[in-house]
Amino acid sequence: MDVFSEFGLFEKKIDILQSGGLRWLLGFSAYCASFDAGDIVMSSLRVESLSMSYGRNSVLSGAYFKVVKGEITSVVGRNGCGKSTLIKAMVGLFPDSSESLFIDGQYISKKERMLNCAYLPQHSFLPKNIKVKKLLKIFLSGNQAEALMADSRISSLLGQKAVSLSGGELRYLEFLMIASLDRRAYLFDEPFSGIEPIYIKYIKKKLLDLKNGGRYILITDHDFHSVRHISDRIWLSRAGRFQMAGDSDQFLIDQGYLPAVRKE
Repeated sequence: MDVFSEFGLFEKKIDILQSGGLRWLLGFSAYCASFDAGDIVMSSLRVESLSMSYGRNSVLSGAYFKVVKGEITSVVGRNGCGKSTLIKAMVGLFPDSSESLFIDGQYISKKERMLNCAYLPQHSFLPKNIKVKKLLKIFLSGNQAEALMADSRISSLLGQKAVSLSGGELRYLEFLMIASLDRRAYLFDEPFSGIEPIYIKYIKKKLLDLKNGGRYILITDHDFHSVRHISDRIWLSRAGRFQMAGDSDQFLIDQGYLPAVRKE
């Protein structure tokens, strides 16, 4: 089967033949090589032809990426390598970008993406001078808000304003609010950043609940060890593209992301 036809990319094939788009071809070849047997027919969330620059600085160049339904997929990489840019593009925050997003083979326009994807940004998004109880009622439906208010780790915070919460409490609250939304995909940008170990435990439990519910889950983090044991697939963001790690540790060592283990 012609893989270009399979992914609806015939026009891209013509562009390559006419213009010699070697960079695109190499990137797409790496993308196709990352599939396991049978992945073509698996339910997936795919990002295609993602390029993004900030001024003269190219962050991503013709990048391809996929998330499989019912798995936790993580992207690791150094700061500034394009992890946050990937997620922002996936939810349509760059009006001038030209990437394509598909969920279960269905094209999702930029206007539709927030209706399909729940997004936790890297930095806090809640207004700081509103009490937690009111924030829950503003951002969530009645049943969703009531479920969080019954959470033993949230109920004690209901009377406090967001500004008075610790960094870990605020991040945990925001994570739970996003995870409570009813969406097909959940995109978490560094959800473990600034989180105390006790909250990490509960965040991982919620991620597993979403996974078991058959949702698409994407996590980014610059710390490999935060996502290592919970991830079904780990990708490395490097040099403007994404590479999937098979043997995660050794691959990331070979790519210079993790230090080599010294043998005594």
